[in-house]
Amino acid sequence: MRGSRLPRGRPPALSLRRLACLALAAAFGAGVARGAPAAGAEDGSHSRIVFAERAWEVRLVDRPGTRAFCMARSGGADSFVALYAPAPDRLRMQFYSEAWNFGDGGRVALMVAVDRGAPWALGDATAFRQSALFDLPQSRAGADFLKAMMGGTVLRLGDRTGRPVGRYSLAGSGAAIGALAACVRGL
Repeated sequence: MRGSRLPRGRPPALSLRRLACLALAAAFGAGVARGAPAAGAEDGSHSRIVFAERAWEVRLVDRPGTRAFCMARSGGADSFVALYAPAPDRLRMQFYSEAWNFGDGGRVALMVAVDRGAPWALGDATAFRQSALFDLPQSRAGADFLKAMMGGTVLRLGDRTGRPVGRYSLAGSGAAIGALAACVRGL
């Protein structure tokens, strides 16, 4: 698989619905398991696990004063990668580590690679406190990246020089991304 640069800005429309259809087709037959509500966070938000597969879980998150959203994530409390849909036509990737401190905003250049494939340059991801956030482009490159994640084993995160800064399991990601798409459609 060849790597490529994920373009900045809003490329030609390939809707989240189209990405969701691809994800659901790849995850055909992976039913959505219902879980008990999780304990509320300090901000009053509540979430419940709606799907779990190997290293991944999908949560429905409800925060007071905002609309509910769906999130798929892999990792522990101190370091994780997450995909979530802050709006029906957007898919955002979040990398989190307690070891990072970006302050209250800025930009960070990152590279991601699935398994031993060539890295994709994320360009300028938004950096905020312990997180780096990137909106996946609604383009062929975005769809190819999501497809690679769904079929991969390990997601490697590196800085702009390629120095490793994170490693995340993709075991179960195909089914989890399908469940994420189903969760978003159910909102």
